[in-house]
Amino acid sequence: MDLLNIAFVVLMIALILKILAPSIYASQSISLHKKFVSLGNMTGKSYDEICKVVGSPSISQSVPDGFEYTWSSPRYAIKLKFNQKKICLMKLGEVATKQ
Repeated sequence: MDLLNIAFVVLMIALILKILAPSIYASQSISLHKKFVSLGNMTGKSYDEICKVVGSPSISQSVPDGFEYTWSSPRYAIKLKFNQKKICLMKLGEVATKQ
């Protein structure tokens, strides 16, 4: 394969990824959001119960009175606060974008 053919193949792969990326990001974000919706009110649920449905968090933070965990995907994120026994106390924030 000569250099021109390799460059063409790389360009085509990049173009296909550019076209498909938004759909992939959207489906990951929609899936994560639906999993959290399926949990209903998370207050009082344990960290393990939540992780069993939505998977492990992207970010973990230890705070003086417990823990804060964030689950995120390219277009959706949610942050929950837990006490020392890892029981969910509240939702600290949730963000979703269209792009």
